[in-house]
Amino acid sequence: MTYQTLDVQLDRAKNTDAYRHYLTSRESVLRMLDEAERNSDGVSEYWTEELAGFNYILDASPLIVDRLREHSHHITGIRSYEYRQHHDFRKTGFLKKFIALKELDHTNLFVQESTILGGFGHDLDGRFVNLDTLKFYEYLIGLDSQGFLDEFKYSPENRGVVAEVGPGWGGLPYQFKTLFPLRAN
Repeated sequence: MTYQTLDVQLDRAKNTDAYRHYLTSRESVLRMLDEAERNSDGVSEYWTEELAGFNYILDASPLIVDRLREHSHHITGIRSYEYRQHHDFRKTGFLKKFIALKELDHTNLFVQESTILGGFGHDLDGRFVNLDTLKFYEYLIGLDSQGFLDEFKYSPENRGVVAEVGPGWGGLPYQFKTLFPLRAN
């Protein structure tokens, strides 16, 4: 790769909605951290240690933001490396799990990994799948089997608010929002 090619990629990445959203989010996070420091106890030792692992994200280049999903390994424990072509021998296990879940899914709840911000996974017959994708699919099937998704599926005009506490990197909310988009007001 030449520097000129890198400059073109950098210029493109600087002008994306994703990077503009990142800048806005970063300012909010920095304000929250400042506020926590000013408050009585400040940031806990645990949270300080956790944040130290990915402080670099608070000053990320547009190229890092373009591949931000790869940097969520601090939260999820999975890395894009495990899904590269030379690890295709692992696809069989993912396919078996996907087929088993598909047999339990009566309402088509599968949402593949988003490629936005550098999503990654194995290609299973045109579906982009990783460990998180299968885990969230399993959660949704479980919620559905107990009727917890009925109001979102059958009565969207009456549905309540959903809040995920401790959402990690946002994979499950992404899947939920994809399945049940916000209604227009």
